[in-house]
Amino acid sequence: TAYLSAMTDVLERRDGVLDKYIGDQIMAFWGAPNVQPLHALLACETALDMVARLSILNQSWSSRGLPVLSMGIGVNTGIVSVGNFGSDTRFNYTVIGDPVNVCSRLQELNKRYGTRVLITASTYQAVRSAVVARYVDEVGIRGKSDSTAIYELLGRESDRSGLASFLIAWDTAIDLYQQQEWGLAADAFSRVLELRSNDALAGLYVSRCADRYPTERLLALEPSTE
Repeated sequence: TAYLSAMTDVLERRDGVLDKYIGDQIMAFWGAPNVQPLHALLACETALDMVARLSILNQSWSSRGLPVLSMGIGVNTGIVSVGNFGSDTRFNYTVIGDPVNVCSRLQELNKRYGTRVLITASTYQAVRSAVVARYVDEVGIRGKSDSTAIYELLGRESDRSGLASFLIAWDTAIDLYQQQEWGLAADAFSRVLELRSNDALAGLYVSRCADRYPTERLLALEPSTE
């Protein structure tokens, strides 16, 4: 209750529409019933606020010896159908369409990549001047023939200076990986880990490099599972 109450409060402060609770998940949308030109940014701001609020909650729970929680958020931007859907006697004001399914898939992918907030390329293009994000991967989405670029939302534009060294190191590593320079890429991702030792995504890419170029030097760079 405390978790859902806090997250709902964040959502309402950012003018989001609470669609439904799905277990411990929250589905929400922007852009309807009122027109919101900055709907993509509002969604991203909400995601960042939710991550910050959960951090505060976890500190409180941990200090009292209670379990802490983790979260994964997916944000997508697209054209959907919105309105009252259901039967003649029971219905729900909601959104349906392919972009909704993609968003749900994104939320699940956070577990694979060790991220907290994943956004699609369409969302990134809408908000790139106002947020800080890094390229994550190209992924296939069930039911779609083309792959989709996804990004991790890291912060607001005001956070960019503090993340500058990390972002440069990350972009360098990703460029080498995409050029299939596996050894150089592994070294570059290891430098990312020097800047942020708990970066699960960099650790994943080190492992990918080792799979493609399995030398003793690369294997030594794999993240510890202890």
